[in-house]
Amino acid sequence: MRIILAILAIIKDILQKACVYFTSLIIILNMISIPLAATQTGAQLRLNVAGWLTPSLIFMFALAAFLTGIAAQIYKITKIPAFSRHIIFFILNYGIFLIVILPMSNHRLNQGTTLLLSVSFMIIYLVIFGIYMGIKSAIKAANNNKSEYDEVYKNAK
Repeated sequence: MRIILAILAIIKDILQKACVYFTSLIIILNMISIPLAATQTGAQLRLNVAGWLTPSLIFMFALAAFLTGIAAQIYKITKIPAFSRHIIFFILNYGIFLIVILPMSNHRLNQGTTLLLSVSFMIIYLVIFGIYMGIKSAIKAANNNKSEYDEVYKNAK
């Protein structure tokens, strides 16, 4: 019974995250596209904001949000070694890229462009991940220095 409750809690957390990501994605997309459609660039691109949110596009956004929710949930599991978590997180994000981003592209895809876009995705992912890990380690180091200072100060009294 505990296993079922744990699985239901994990699924609930994944769905909550997916709903938040999906809603945020749609809001940000509308905040960008509606003002852009009113400009000269939007007229040149023939942006029809009212008609471009088709059910298939919304399904793609929902799928991306769901996979992102799963990736975030996997990243939270501390019983898996950190290296394995990062690999699974990357695989899920790359899956989002292959399943959602590439099919939504306006360009004709072939092996060369898919390989170029995949390598670009990996490089951008590693740069962003490196920045994230650098900031995280700097914050952790600052907290450790503060706690060590507090220990020394408390022992001095």
